[in-house]
Amino acid sequence: MKLSAVTAADTAAVDLSRIDLFDAAYHADGDPHAAWALMREQAPLHRSELPDGRAFFNVTRYHDVCRVLGNHREFTSERGSLLSQLGHDDAASGQMLVATDPPRHSELRRPLNKMFTGRGLARSEGRIREAVRSLVSGALDEPVWDLARQATMLPMAVAGALMDLPEPDWADLVQWTGMAAAPQDPVFTIRNPHATLAIAHHQLFEYFATQYEARKGTDGDDAFRLLMTMRRGRAARTPLVGKGL
Repeated sequence: MKLSAVTAADTAAVDLSRIDLFDAAYHADGDPHAAWALMREQAPLHRSELPDGRAFFNVTRYHDVCRVLGNHREFTSERGSLLSQLGHDDAASGQMLVATDPPRHSELRRPLNKMFTGRGLARSEGRIREAVRSLVSGALDEPVWDLARQATMLPMAVAGALMDLPEPDWADLVQWTGMAAAPQDPVFTIRNPHATLAIAHHQLFEYFATQYEARKGTDGDDAFRLLMTMRRGRAARTPLVGKGL
């Protein structure tokens, strides 16, 4: 059901007190559009509670969302970006781009901006086109080609091209990042969510540590080498490409 097709009858059938928006199955198997429409109309700041008693608020109106995303003084990113982190400090606080607020966020982001200007993307265009062609080539050659599966690989194909990551590693990276982002999802869960998260972090850190060691002292204009050569503070604005950390 598209958002425009939500009717008064659809929203009348929704009981917001019984909906579990933290349940991945609700979004995968159900139709949350009527619930979202009702929230926007009647409960734009809707409180949800996890089974263990932790709570979070759902912000559903466009202008409210823009305010939350644009006001880091009142709504920080440094306490984590995943619901599973509620009530716990994020170990990446102030270190990772997604877990920082300005001015530190801008400090980390600024050196990467040049890769996504028109000139920067022009340098990467050939690599991206080649990666995407490789991804979709099976549609012509293979008797059965899984569009949904390949669609999940498309962001990785672009990121892999920009970071110069070996194509045979892409499937593992998609799996590990999925485990890290949604450890409670049955598609990714190994034993339990906590174990899944620990395994994902171990695999990702080990993988990128190995990549880092292999690239130290080598030349290249990919995003991985740019990240390797970034410096904290003012020096981050003038990365030394080709030099190790």
